[in-house]
Amino acid sequence: MVFPKDQSLAHYFSIANYAEDNTPYTTNDDLTKLLEILENETNILFEWFKINEMKPNADKCHLIVANQKNSISVNIGGEATENEPTVELLGIKINNKLNFSEHVSKLCKRVIRNFMRLLESQNT
Repeated sequence: MVFPKDQSLAHYFSIANYAEDNTPYTTNDDLTKLLEILENETNILFEWFKINEMKPNADKCHLIVANQKNSISVNIGGEATENEPTVELLGIKINNKLNFSEHVSKLCKRVIRNFMRLLESQNT
């Protein structure tokens, strides 16, 4: 968790906080500049973790670039992180078109399944 007073560490991206989850993000029209910012600023955050005797979980680092179909990667914490077509953030799936269609579809299937169970239980 990055503490609010320490969020000024990152100069070129913002950090969205929810409970103990922190999500750094940024935007830029130049893809090369965007990836450079993400790599540099995330490594600053990883150094902050190290200084504060915390261990970041590189497995929880995901990269999603809007409307990008080509394979892209950034070096985060010494590991290559590839862009993904869909990521899950706080239990919500979002795709690189920045919509929630996969998440909504999953919820609808769950609602239908539960509704069918209710109907079956009423018939017995």
